[in-house]
Amino acid sequence: MKLKNISEISDVKSFWDENGYLLIEDFLSEFESNHIRYLLERHADEDYNNMLNMDRYEYLIAQSQHKLNKIKKISDKVDFLGLCKETSNTIRNLLKDKRIVDLLEYLYDDELIGLSTHMIWKKAGTKFSTQSWIPHQDNSNPQNKNKKMVTINVLLDEHTKETGCIYNYPGSHKNGLADILEIGTGYGNPTNPGHKINIPSEFKKCDVVGKVGTLYIQHGDLIHGSYANSTKDKTRGMYSATYLPKNEKFLPGANSRRRAILV
Repeated sequence: MKLKNISEISDVKSFWDENGYLLIEDFLSEFESNHIRYLLERHADEDYNNMLNMDRYEYLIAQSQHKLNKIKKISDKVDFLGLCKETSNTIRNLLKDKRIVDLLEYLYDDELIGLSTHMIWKKAGTKFSTQSWIPHQDNSNPQNKNKKMVTINVLLDEHTKETGCIYNYPGSHKNGLADILEIGTGYGNPTNPGHKINIPSEFKKCDVVGKVGTLYIQHGDLIHGSYANSTKDKTRGMYSATYLPKNEKFLPGANSRRRAILV
């Protein structure tokens, strides 16, 4: 089953309500996408571990210590801290990007706040290339009770089944949060993170494939997972961010440290 691109949809809001996702090719230019990827890759560790809250300067510095500790000269350390500021500002601006926020506010008919930002690399040859998320729901962690949480994903590389793309189950968000059968191993674990849930048989699995610059939006209650990167030389980079209408309640989380960010 192939996912529909937004250009094939006549009523975007009705499609969203029914399916729980939107796929928009060429949302960001190749230049914009490559620039974001370039900035974030300057802070990646040798394992290309997943990154959290890169829009927050203090978080980015903490995740860049492996590089900062190797710099000997004070002037070079100052320069690197400047790079951290440049990267965090760019990601915060992306979180607030009017094109993204306006679309989400149209879907929810409400003002939104940002909660968190993420970067998942799945770079071939690293231990995180094999990270395949079991079917789960993003809202199982912030636990918004009103079915309002949403995740956006910007594809920074070509996403295919071989490189480890996301797959989803359109329409599954309408059932709300499922009971968790098994607690996941966590965001920073290279094998099968995500809280295990039951997948009702009426929902059919679809692969989320796309080229650089594609925007993939999914409802927080939509069941989805991802494949491992089985290639020898490719990376499946993806920037993600989560949002909620501004008056909705959520759990901050011990690791993600979600917080309300005005967008």
